[in-house]
Amino acid sequence: MVNALWADRLTTKKSIGMSPYQLVYGMDVVFPSSLGVPVMKIIQEVHVEPKDVQRRINQTIQLQQSREEVYNRTQVIQENIKKIFGRRTKFDDFNIGDQVLRWDSWREDKGKHGTFDNIWKEPYIVHAFKGNNAFFLKELNGVEIPRGLVNGKMLKHYIS
Repeated sequence: MVNALWADRLTTKKSIGMSPYQLVYGMDVVFPSSLGVPVMKIIQEVHVEPKDVQRRINQTIQLQQSREEVYNRTQVIQENIKKIFGRRTKFDDFNIGDQVLRWDSWREDKGKHGTFDNIWKEPYIVHAFKGNNAFFLKELNGVEIPRGLVNGKMLKHYIS
C-alpha cells in the first residue's frame, strides 16, 4: 500500500520533466535499502565543498533553477493546450441588434422534451458583448433576460 502511494510521487512526470518529490525537495528520493552508493557520493561531495553552508546554498540555488525550469515548461504546455482548444471554438458573427435564438439547456436532457418540441427559445436581441464569444441578450420588448451572459455556442441567428 505504501509503495503504491509513493510510486506516483517518485515517477518522472512528462509535463514537468521531474518527479514531484524532486520539485519540492530538490533531490531524488533515497530509500534505506539503496543507501550504499549514495552514501559514497555524499562523502565525496563533502570533501569537494569545504563548508556545509556553502553546499546548502548551492543546493538551494539548484532547486530554485529547477523550479524555474518547471514553471517555464508548464507555461509552454499550457499555451499549447490553449491553442488546441482554441481551434475548437466556434465564433459566430453576432452584432449588436441581431436577433438570435437561445438553446434551452434545461430541456435538452432526454425525457424533458418531446420528439418535435423546439429546444430553441424565442428570439432575443443582442444588446452587448463581453470578450470574443459571450453576449448579453434582451427580449424583443427591451427587457434584459435575467441569466445575464450567454455563450455564443448557445446561440444561433434568427431569420424571421
